[in-house]
Formats: sequence, C-alpha cells, structure tokens
Amino acid sequence: MLKNILITGVSLSSVWVYVWQGALEWPATLLLMAGSIGGGYAGGFLIRILPPRAVRVGIISIGVVATVIYANKYWL
Repeated sequence: MLKNILITGVSLSSVWVYVWQGALEWPATLLLMAGSIGGGYAGGFLIRILPPRAVRVGIISIGVVATVIYANKYWL
C-alpha cells in the first residue's frame, strides 16, 4: 500500500512539472490516459479468466516480437 502511494506521489509530481511547463500535447495525452485506463481494466478482467500459462506465453511473445522489430529498425 505504501509503495503505491509513493509511486502515485512521484508520478503526480512529474506530471505537474510537464503541465506547468506547458509541454503536454493534450489530445494525445487524453487519448493515452483513456487507453491506459481501459487497458488496466481489461487486463485486470482478462487475467482472471485466461489460463496463467497462456498469459505468460502471450506476454513473452509480444516482448520478443517488439524487441526484434525495434532492434531491426534502430540497430541493424
């Protein structure tokens, strides 16, 4: 519980700096916020109904594919 409160405080303070400096692109920010909230709820729901092995394999697969794509794009 304490860890979550501390993380929230750090996140809020960093977001406040970006808002105060006017460095946010609000349409993109709001879209990102909506996607994060929706993804959080969907992930919480799906993790309860999907088998743990399928979730593990899916997450690892997505990570490997993303790594290969970005390595190919930026390093090779």
